Amino acid sequence: MSSNRPFKQLKIVAKEHDNLHVPSLKELALREFALTKNGLFSPTEREYQVLMATKNGTSELTNTIKTDLEVLLQHIAYGEQAEAEKMIDASPHLLLMSGTVVNYSLQTIIDVTPVQLAFGGNDEVMCAMLKERLGEAEFLKQISERFHEDAEAEKKAAAEFDEIMNQLVAGITDPLANIKDELNHMPNESPLRNLLDNFRVKFSPVEVKVGKHFNVQFLLKALDIYYANDTWPSERRRLFWRQVVGYLERLLPVSYVQAGCQGIENIREGEPLKRLLKLVDGSSYYPLDANPANRLGSDHGIHFGVKQCERAREDHSPLWRAWVGTFWKAYVKSKASDLQNLSATARREDVSMCNVLR
Repeated sequence: MSSNRPFKQLKIVAKEHDNLHVPSLKELALREFALTKNGLFSPTEREYQVLMATKNGTSELTNTIKTDLEVLLQHIAYGEQAEAEKMIDASPHLLLMSGTVVNYSLQTIIDVTPVQLAFGGNDEVMCAMLKERLGEAEFLKQISERFHEDAEAEKKAAAEFDEIMNQLVAGITDPLANIKDELNHMPNESPLRNLLDNFRVKFSPVEVKVGKHFNVQFLLKALDIYYANDTWPSERRRLFWRQVVGYLERLLPVSYVQAGCQGIENIREGEPLKRLLKLVDGSSYYPLDANPANRLGSDHGIHFGVKQCERAREDHSPLWRAWVGTFWKAYVKSKASDLQNLSATARREDVSMCNVLR
């Protein structure tokens, strides 16, 4: 039987290039048809060993490429631009691949390219760098594949958010609401607890398959409500600040957090984004629950100040209200404008893929 085996007289040729094994024609045939020693071609022991080595080597190569992509996506999700640039310059083909990554907010971003990941997180600075390396044509193509304007859906989401806020305001201002139990996280089944639980479920980290990762306008609306109700008793204001404003701040994309840590005024005055994540007390904004006894969205909110940001259990300063209406909203509008310009469909020229493949 063995003397009549196909390819009996052929020798397996192993080619090496940078430690990567390139399989011969016979090895490819063996891989396809002879997955065990008793397969169609009944390979010899040596042939079987080469077959298994080829199979394992191919798996290792696949895993290496996947790992490189995962690392790049993680850098972009964490706003680590210098690290991302270094990887892209070394392996530009990664810009054409897609994968899955978990960001600081614990959202799972599914089947996303590096460009789509940065655009979904409203990171206009990262997007500009990626567009320069990828080329305008492919950049716009990737954006159009994942992001679609839907005015009706946006209007519906805004209306749903307004209704949630109205219910929370009614619950928090209810004279019968036990605010202390909520501030101290005491077990209860009160109507207010149900409202807060439903709010947290609605804005809990989820899988993101299309579109932006978070609508920052929701946070601005919550801040407007907070500052517009400065006559509330302090405990009720404190609860809204910590568990509504603070909870939405958990979903804030990393580039906004980095700008806040650096100082919004500094950014608007032309200072380049330094990708800082340190608060005024020296602690880091992330991870979100580094201190289980003082969690963002449960025990405190974040003051994004003009020059710095800090953890705060409550806020009564009228200066913050003026700031929210000027620097913060102006910065959000500026970022949106920059992203719109980057993704404009009008093309100055037909840019090829040479920037990626060279």
